[in-house]
Amino acid sequence: MKESFLSQCDPRVKLILAAIFAFIVALTSKVSILIAAFLPAFLWTVLARFHLRELFRRLLPLNFFLLIVLLTVPLTTPGKPIFKIGALKASQEGMLLAGLIFWKSNLILWATIVLLGTSSIFSLAHALQHLRIPNKLVQLLFFTFRYLDLIKREYHRLWEAALLRGFIPKTNLHTYRTLAYLTGSLLVRSYDRSHRIYEAMLCRGFDGNFPIYKHFFLQKRDFAFGLFWGAYLLTIVCLGYLH
Repeated sequence: MKESFLSQCDPRVKLILAAIFAFIVALTSKVSILIAAFLPAFLWTVLARFHLRELFRRLLPLNFFLLIVLLTVPLTTPGKPIFKIGALKASQEGMLLAGLIFWKSNLILWATIVLLGTSSIFSLAHALQHLRIPNKLVQLLFFTFRYLDLIKREYHRLWEAALLRGFIPKTNLHTYRTLAYLTGSLLVRSYDRSHRIYEAMLCRGFDGNFPIYKHFFLQKRDFAFGLFWGAYLLTIVCLGYLH
């Protein structure tokens, strides 16, 4: 199957665009800019051939958290009251603020998933080094992403082992103690695994830097893609604040 346009695009261009997009959306309070920012996120999804079901699945954890924001911010923000829930009052300003937080958070994560999700973690780490991000920070991000899934699998093995031994989670002291033991065991195993991985890397000649055998080369399509969307984002900011 042929790769999508964004899959073939230079990761450095995508990282810069994702950072600019997130910066603009996070700092603006202009509704016109947020509406205009919907267009690049949508078109990047098309160019990435990203399945909507997969996109919604990745956005779901964020929206569980944002649901709490939507429920609490209107009740805790002072302003013109809309309705009352007992002693609590939901304000109009709080509703607007909660809506802004919800829309901006989803927009930023949506664009980031679509842009960076079309490149491998190895390509992104390489691109970050090209962009002169500190080497230790790049390695920290790389190893965190690389081994999160490993820790998750280890957690599931420990949890299944506890269930096979008859553990039934309840709201009692035995459950809390078991969960504490499970968390401690996971931390100890993660620490031991990190030592084994580090020793294995040293045996393979690791000196604190990852050798790079294939460098990126900026092509005309990468330059055109970055220049067009960079100009678009700059234009919507200028127009948004001029009107």
